[in-house]
Amino acid sequence: MATRDPIAHETTARSATRRREQRKVVAGTIIGTSIEWYDFFLLASAAGLVFDHLFFEPIDPQAATFMAFTTVGLSFLFRPLGAFLARPLVSVFPCTREDHGAGIVTQNTDRI
Repeated sequence: MATRDPIAHETTARSATRRREQRKVVAGTIIGTSIEWYDFFLLASAAGLVFDHLFFEPIDPQAATFMAFTTVGLSFLFRPLGAFLARPLVSVFPCTREDHGAGIVTQNTDRI
């Protein structure tokens, strides 16, 4: 009669759970990155088509286009800089259940 090894079964269950969690992380990363890319794509398209006429009309058209694309470049630059600067705030203001998803934003999901 063959006996089942409980340790091997537990290890297999843990690895299956870990694979499921990794798939969720990969899917969330792909979805989030796609949405962020689309957001910057729309911003850059609007900068080239609308922002120069809408926000920078009094100045020269070439300078207005340059200023419009500069705003896109600055937003692209400050997004990771803002995340870097906001990271220490997670330890100062830890997430609680009442935050309703703030752990997702700060990647501090162990306290939810």
